[in-house]
Amino acid sequence: MKLQKNTIYIIISSILFGIGVIFFSLAITQYQLLTSSRAEGGTFNQCNADGSNKPCGSCSVIDINVDGSGNAKATFGCQLLCEPGNCPSGVYHINDTSWFWCSGSSGGSCTESDNDLKDNVHNTSTVGSLSLSDTNPNATNNSFEWNFTIPNWNSCGRVQVDVQINAPGVSHAGRTEGFGDNCDQPTPTTPPNEPTPTTPPNEPTPTTPPNEPTPTTPPNEPTPTPTPTPSHSPTPTPSETPTPTPSNTPTPTPSETPTPTPSETPVPTDTPVPTDTPVPSNTPVPTVIVQDAPTPVVIAEAPTATPVQNLTVNEQAPGFNPILAILIPFALVLLGLAM
Repeated sequence: MKLQKNTIYIIISSILFGIGVIFFSLAITQYQLLTSSRAEGGTFNQCNADGSNKPCGSCSVIDINVDGSGNAKATFGCQLLCEPGNCPSGVYHINDTSWFWCSGSSGGSCTESDNDLKDNVHNTSTVGSLSLSDTNPNATNNSFEWNFTIPNWNSCGRVQVDVQINAPGVSHAGRTEGFGDNCDQPTPTTPPNEPTPTTPPNEPTPTTPPNEPTPTTPPNEPTPTPTPTPSHSPTPTPSETPTPTPSNTPTPTPSETPTPTPSETPVPTDTPVPTDTPVPSNTPVPTVIVQDAPTPVVIAEAPTATPVQNLTVNEQAPGFNPILAILIPFALVLLGLAM
């Protein structure tokens, strides 16, 4: 019995130990995944021209293209170099990128500190990766691409793109490209004019009540127009032609000028005298017919019923006496007992 208990304990312990080993292995694997994407601080130098200061790393932006709609593409490359046996192995990501747009088409770099900056975006998503190890001590890729969009793009000014790999000690890289002419500077906004105070409306003029209508005066009788007296035009006096002084020339016989007969001015006809306005006839007086008021009908009242009085005989009600009905049997009983 004791042996069986020990066997059970050993089996349970083995199972628990196996579970512990599995979880420990998973933890180690997870830790390696977390630490493999970054090297320990201070393990890289910024590569010089010949890359002799290993371990080192560097990046460079090769080209920037932007179409008319603002769709942009930046081409860049990065490298990580190390000596076999002394490599900070791991996977390193390019996850720190930015673009800047300035209004001047020239003027060097374009950053947030420039006065003519129009827009910029900082991106933290991964756009490329490099794996470094003792078996791969030279990780290089010059064909990385980052696509982005510049809003409100109008093909002017200059654009700068910065990229950086997350290898400690490696600096970021950048490039600036000019596009077209300078962008128009934004017009300063003029503050709106102060609103003109509104003049309150004039008080309404009180309405004068209409004058009382003037009583109409009945028209006067028309005045007869006087008949104009015709006047005769005066008859013009004929003038004689002067006789010329006689000369040796035979005197011609003067001919008398015929006297014009005056025409009489036509006598105007008399203006008709208006007739008198007819006097209206008497207004008929309406006849009032008086009718006698109808005689009211009197309804006779119904006779009041006389209550029937109780009849008495010697101040007693007529009919059977109940006292006698009681005494008669009692008398008969006494009579029977006596017999």
